[in-house]
Amino acid sequence: MNEDLNRALALHRAGKLDDAEKIYQFLYQKNENDSSIIQLLGTIYLQKKNYSLSEKYLLNLSSSFSNLAESSGASFFRVILGQISEYC
Repeated sequence: MNEDLNRALALHRAGKLDDAEKIYQFLYQKNENDSSIIQLLGTIYLQKKNYSLSEKYLLNLSSSFSNLAESSGASFFRVILGQISEYC
């Protein structure tokens, strides 16, 4: 799995978003609770301007961290919004 993730990250960094997305989706199907993959999918869809899919994954991410969000207040959401603002 690490090899697949590393390959996807390299593709993502190289701007090969479609290729990276395919690997992220493959990894997501293997483990739908992996917060890193969820974040990467949300980010890649944001970069591709597919805002509805980006929102789906980032909201999924926020629900995965609901306990963290409750304990840290709005700071969790500021981090997510900061990531989103980088791409808009």
